[in-house]
Amino acid sequence: MGEDESSVTCICCPMGCKIRVYRQDGEWKTADALCKRGVEYAVQEVVDPRRVLTSSVRINGGVVRMLPVRSNGEIPRDLVAQAVRILGAVVIDAPVNVGDVVYEDICGSGVDVVATRSMKRVE
Repeated sequence: MGEDESSVTCICCPMGCKIRVYRQDGEWKTADALCKRGVEYAVQEVVDPRRVLTSSVRINGGVVRMLPVRSNGEIPRDLVAQAVRILGAVVIDAPVNVGDVVYEDICGSGVDVVATRSMKRVE
């Protein structure tokens, strides 16, 4: 494969198509995709790969010591490691409800990190 050509295994459905993504006349094209969703996924994965971040943060006064969190959107894949380091330093106080913003605009991505579990305060 050349510099402007990649192969992506699609995760949009159980078929798992191996899609070839290549640049022709300045435009991204695909081959071997069986559906439109696969085409969109493959081009996105080559041009600007993004991920939903799932992690946990420490919580004071909760039933357990860690609170599961996730990004409320996709962030650039290159920012995932930095975002995890940032979240490693975050400590919040209970109570927390599902969907509460735990960290705003992670890594300047415009995406917030939210709680995925409610947690009451334990005295």
